[in-house]
Amino acid sequence: MSTQARILVVDDDPELCEILSEVLTRLDFDVKTALDGQEALDLLKKDGFDLVITDLDMPVVGGLTFLRKVRRAGGDIPFIFMTGHGTVEAAVEAMKCGASDFVQKPFPLNEMKALVSGVLKREQEKSGYKEPSEKHGSAPEIITRNATMKHLIVGKFELADTGTLLLDEISEMAPTLQAKLLRVLQEYEITRLGGKNPIKLNVRVVATTNRDLDKDVQEGRFREDLFYRLNVIPLRIPPLRERREDIPFLVSHFVKKACQRDGKPVKDLTVSAMETLQNHDWKGNVRELENTIERAVLISMNDPIDREHLLLPGEAQLPSPLPSQPDETLTFHAGHTIREVEKNMILHTLGKVDGNRTHAAKMLGISIRTLRNKINEYRERGEISDV
Repeated sequence: MSTQARILVVDDDPELCEILSEVLTRLDFDVKTALDGQEALDLLKKDGFDLVITDLDMPVVGGLTFLRKVRRAGGDIPFIFMTGHGTVEAAVEAMKCGASDFVQKPFPLNEMKALVSGVLKREQEKSGYKEPSEKHGSAPEIITRNATMKHLIVGKFELADTGTLLLDEISEMAPTLQAKLLRVLQEYEITRLGGKNPIKLNVRVVATTNRDLDKDVQEGRFREDLFYRLNVIPLRIPPLRERREDIPFLVSHFVKKACQRDGKPVKDLTVSAMETLQNHDWKGNVRELENTIERAVLISMNDPIDREHLLLPGEAQLPSPLPSQPDETLTFHAGHTIREVEKNMILHTLGKVDGNRTHAAKMLGISIRTLRNKINEYRERGEISDV
């Protein structure tokens, strides 16, 4: 049996797969890679994994389709999604389908390391055990860990004994798991894997969903008996756009969180920025707000967060990818080639962010892979020594 947590990285960019594999392997994870969702599905049928890190936009089988197929097969393995610019809505949809978290490309490797550690730790705490996964051979279903679905339920309920257990996104639970959950809720007792004597429990259960469970019951996607067992005191939490008075408090929390993560002093927001945030529709709810604040903290550099740093749909965008202070403005004269102008802009931006390629790529509006290729090109031509 392996003593390492097993991670599957899925992306159609072989270079990114290689980088993540190398970084995670150094952290003592057992890592395998796949270039699309279908290849990943084939690997999941053969091997057990503790975590999947996957891109959203891939050929053959995309990230969302991949996740839905795993969930329909009964798999509850945690997913972290990587998303590029313009796919935040798809990332939100992935969260609705049961993904654990998502990160926007390009991202610092330290951010991915922290995300992986956090998700795995939460899964261990929820499951009530800390054993890594085993290989299961050519199993007919996708097996997610070295325990059965029943064992996962047992671990979570036993951990929550005399307390409260939150079942997040209950509507995404596979039918096989719904049946096992119903039995536990009816009898309020569990039997450990390999055990003989049932254990009585005293647990308060809170289940959440963003779907219409009545409709899911009518269409056969959710068990009717489980629905009535859970639907004792229904509570509706309105979306963010219906409780705009919460936005300033959430913004303050997310700004502090993002600044602490990046090692920056806590930033201020202009009145215009706060008004824009309070008037936005927030179709992606709180997670969209958090993502917007994280991006604004990065883009605004050392300035207060202003409206132009929010980059919300339908709002004014940054007028230029470079700072516009007079003493920092680049000047280009006739006779320069496009290539020379491009190189000077890239090197100037890198200088302004102290060589941080992730920040530079975001400011320039290009991918970190494109930036890396440009730097390698300049180095091969002898135009720069190092960046």
